[in-house]
Amino acid sequence: MGKGSTSAPNGRKTLARGKAPGPASSTHPNPEGAAEGWSMRRIGDIAELVRYGSSAKTSENADGIPVLRMGNIVNGALDFTNLKYLPVDHHEFPQLFLEPADLLFNRTNSAELVGKTAVYRGKPESFSFASYLIQVRLREGVPEWVAYYLNSPFGRAWIKTVVSQQVGQANVNGSKLKELEIPFPPVEEQRRIVARIEELFSRLDVGVAALRHAKAQLQRYRQSVLAAAVTGQLTQAWREQHPDTEPASELLERILDQRREIWNGRGKYKEPEATEGLDLNLPSTWTVTNIDSVISAIEAGKNFKCEERPPTADETGLVKISAVTWGKFDELESKTVTRRDQIRDEHIIHPGDFLLSRANTLELVGAPVIVEQINRRLMLSDKVLRFRFIERLERFALYWLRSKLGRKEIESRATGNQLSMRNIAQASLRAIPLPLPPLAEQHQIVAEVEARTTAIDHLEAELDRQITRANRLRQSTLYVAFVGEL
Repeated sequence: MGKGSTSAPNGRKTLARGKAPGPASSTHPNPEGAAEGWSMRRIGDIAELVRYGSSAKTSENADGIPVLRMGNIVNGALDFTNLKYLPVDHHEFPQLFLEPADLLFNRTNSAELVGKTAVYRGKPESFSFASYLIQVRLREGVPEWVAYYLNSPFGRAWIKTVVSQQVGQANVNGSKLKELEIPFPPVEEQRRIVARIEELFSRLDVGVAALRHAKAQLQRYRQSVLAAAVTGQLTQAWREQHPDTEPASELLERILDQRREIWNGRGKYKEPEATEGLDLNLPSTWTVTNIDSVISAIEAGKNFKCEERPPTADETGLVKISAVTWGKFDELESKTVTRRDQIRDEHIIHPGDFLLSRANTLELVGAPVIVEQINRRLMLSDKVLRFRFIERLERFALYWLRSKLGRKEIESRATGNQLSMRNIAQASLRAIPLPLPPLAEQHQIVAEVEARTTAIDHLEAELDRQITRANRLRQSTLYVAFVGEL
């Protein structure tokens, strides 16, 4: 027996206070300094049941048996939304029903989420669970104690040592889970420590909820800024101070003249279609047109098989729709072209390009970005389009398409029956109406929006830092809990 250990009458390994239990192994990653009187117990020895869930096909039919899946474990607790259901007469029931105090262990997921554990505390209706979860029913100990351990830094360290990789998914099987040894104080002490953890976590929850509420308020403020920008409210005082500004009607005439001169479409020049569907109370110096009137071209690339990784400095990549989805251009969301004959210089993306996704979910289809900087050599794909604007109208068009009014126009034109993927055709994009301010006023709008959104970005970044700090405090709390110092 190693230094710092003593024999208990029942043959269990116990740990003296302040002593490290020895080096961690794949089945025995013990926390350092476990408290006096604590033993080490295998999950398989304290559990009366360790089994996988149902692999049967589920549906949206809410008349069936609700099934918890790996996505229902969120931040160490169960989320009972987005459920699937099994038929009530399925042959596996009732033996796969959950009972209050059962543990659910996420046995497969991404490396960050595999092993996440929650306690099922019971619901009025009966719940089952899917095959990607492992049900653990204890015969000894406090379920929350085991769940907190699996979610602690010690549990995460153990998972890294036993995980196997299967096509992008990490996996921990039930046999390995049974072999895990965890610190095991007397049950009454487990209850006291769990109560203290939950008291501290409740305080953190209140703080995090306030931080998330503040983030939501910032998002609403961001949208209010865009709404004011694209309807003229943001620059009302500026217009009063600049009454002699060239009206937007003259700007549009000049843009249309340029459009005719640089036409690079196929065949004879086509005048843009008349604008329909926009009824806004705009300033008298503004006008209404459509996207087609203010661009010279919409360009698309091709889609073909690539290596699923971002390109290196001497390679060429193909951009994914996720590169333009979340408000800023992300060049890492790309894949590497493996055949030189598929590279097209005319499809290379450059700083300043206005890009838009023509396919995505309904909430994200038509998401636009302006490429601020790019360090990799990337090409357009068939689902990421480039708009060539005349008179440098990209910024105002970006604000319009990101505003609620612009999103409404995009979503109303998206087609497709699949809930997960919608499309918007180039002709439909061209037909989107566009409020057009005078050019000088556009410059003022851009300056004012940028100033406000920069301040919002800084505040959001600080809120994110505080949320991250709260998550670290959770892990610190669990660490001291499992070394007996809480």
